[in-house]
Amino acid sequence: MNNTPQPKAFFKGHRLPLIIATVLLAFFSLSSLMGYFSRETMKVNGTTFVAYKNEEHGFQFFYPEDWLIDEPSSANVAVFLATKSTKPIERGFFIVGIDKLKSPGESLASYTAETLQNLQEKIPDFTVLESRETVLGGQPTYEIIQTATVNGHSIKSRQIWYLKKGVAYNVSYSVSAYFYKRYEPAANKMFESFKIYS
Repeated sequence: MNNTPQPKAFFKGHRLPLIIATVLLAFFSLSSLMGYFSRETMKVNGTTFVAYKNEEHGFQFFYPEDWLIDEPSSANVAVFLATKSTKPIERGFFIVGIDKLKSPGESLASYTAETLQNLQEKIPDFTVLESRETVLGGQPTYEIIQTATVNGHSIKSRQIWYLKKGVAYNVSYSVSAYFYKRYEPAANKMFESFKIYS
């Protein structure tokens, strides 16, 4: 009998910082992840990136064709990607979370303040290394680069959140701090190609 916790179990509830779910998943089975194929591809420095499009939530981006991908049956997470690795601590993760705003007119500043407070309260040793307002895919966004200690491991993450039509799109890349540079070029391309079209 398989007692391995499934990804969706970690994503239920309200405005849970995605880094928590990301890091927890790093220490469990990824057997539920599957390959996702699309006809639209692009080459970047010899790496093939495949188009992913989510019709339900109205966003798209390109990801490396050798990354594993899944769409958890969750209210919070639209798509979850992970690098292939036999060692859990070496896995890199890219997650797109969907968060319904408390009010359609909630501002980026208000959402940012609450999200940062949430992270500081829920994550041990949470430290913001960089933070700024920026624009990606034509959308005003807020970005942070952070570290935290989970299960004795230092985890480094980059998170960007977009607000549009009463919804926050929370996009994150996380991995053990030691391996952050390994997947950073691929993660950067995923961030750069992320677009909301709904």
